[in-house]
Amino acid sequence: MSPPTKEGNDVMLPGSNSPIPIAHGPMLSSLDYDEVMGEYRAKVSVDCPSVTHAIADSVASILGKDACDIPPLAETVDPDALNQLFRDSPLGPQGRRLTFTYEAFEVTVSSNGTLRLRR
Repeated sequence: MSPPTKEGNDVMLPGSNSPIPIAHGPMLSSLDYDEVMGEYRAKVSVDCPSVTHAIADSVASILGKDACDIPPLAETVDPDALNQLFRDSPLGPQGRRLTFTYEAFEVTVSSNGTLRLRR
């Protein structure tokens, strides 16, 4: 699969005719595509109630869908356990990290508030 292309502040997915705007909602403070690494990187907003909300928001934004229109994260991981794991973890690059597959993305959650999503 070819990487997305950028058009201004939008990301264009291969084979897509419409750009997907970079997310700036209450769950994420940013969502960018790193062409060198071939992955999306999202920064969780300080106002986000849980990491599971941020994951759903990231995947939905990349796919150009509403978070309600993708399968529940609970079909892949235990959302309560995931939230608990990252709720009180130390911030910083040496903190906790977890990787799992959700909606054809390899999702890596880091305790520094970064999500990495790779197809």
